[in-house]
Amino acid sequence: MQVSKRYPLELLDLDEVCEMIADGCSLAQIGAQFERSRNVIWKFLHKNEEHRQAYLAALQERGFHHANMIERLVLKVENGEMRPDVARVAIDGRKWIASRFHPNLLSEKLIGNVTHHQETIQEQHLQALKNILAKRKRRIEEEEKAKEEENLELVSGS
Repeated sequence: MQVSKRYPLELLDLDEVCEMIADGCSLAQIGAQFERSRNVIWKFLHKNEEHRQAYLAALQERGFHHANMIERLVLKVENGEMRPDVARVAIDGRKWIASRFHPNLLSEKLIGNVTHHQETIQEQHLQALKNILAKRKRRIEEEEKAKEEENLELVSGS
């Protein structure tokens, strides 16, 4: 009977797998190391909420890994160890990869939701004038109330 060389899934260490991801390894590379398919590793990382959160954190770290590699490539160009045209291709690829793993921080373009209010400028101006009038009216009412109280004190004091 042939014994399987596969690494048992129960023995996979979440921290080890996430560290490999953070160091730049793909799921296919990790699967090859543990003699499993990339899909099996993906399912392991999505087994429960704890695994999913650790996986997402590792992906963000992987983005930083690629950003560090970009810095190293730039230094190689500055030191004359690498031709600029070769480095440009490598840097562009790593920029693209890094932006996918941490888009809010490492992307050149930020994709977000923009909400548009249907109010026109005239409606906004009218509302602002109404707010100003309401504040003035409250202030006048407060001043009149203060004068009435002052007059009552003068009348009651005489």
